[in-house]
Parts: sequence; C-alpha cells; structure tokens
Amino acid sequence: MINYLMDEHVPPLYRAQLLRREPSLTVWKIGNEGAPTTGSPDPVLLCWCEENDFALVTNNRKSMPGIWPIIWRRAGICPAFSS
Repeated sequence: MINYLMDEHVPPLYRAQLLRREPSLTVWKIGNEGAPTTGSPDPVLLCWCEENDFALVTNNRKSMPGIWPIIWRRAGICPAFSS
C-alpha cells in the first residue's frame, strides 16, 4: 500500500476524505509528529519521502516543478521532454 505525505499547500479536506473512504491508508501531513516540519524545502521533502517510502501529495505549482530537473540529473535520468 502507498503511504501519502500531504504538504501544507493541500487543503486538510483531502486527507479527511481519503481516510473517510479508506481508513486503512497512511496519510500524514507535513508538520505532524514523525513527518518533516512545516516549511521544509522541497528537496528535503522529496528525500524524506524516498527514505520513508511515502508519496508526496502537493499542489505547489510555484517551486516544485523547478526541482525535477535537479532530481533527474542526480539520478542520471534524461526525460524525453523539457520544462
């Protein structure tokens, strides 16, 4: 099963609705105990998710798109498109 980490840009209603429909899901929010602190930089969040087997859920269109080319370079991935 996928573990989800909701960032501070995602309305709390999303977490509540996911858990209402599927109570067995693991849905944490940034800032909760055991999760990264509120205001953590995007690279920290992504590394934490990778290390802890979580998928980051965000609607942060301001800074998140710019982080992908950095991650791809570090991972040696060359996507077939550019931003």
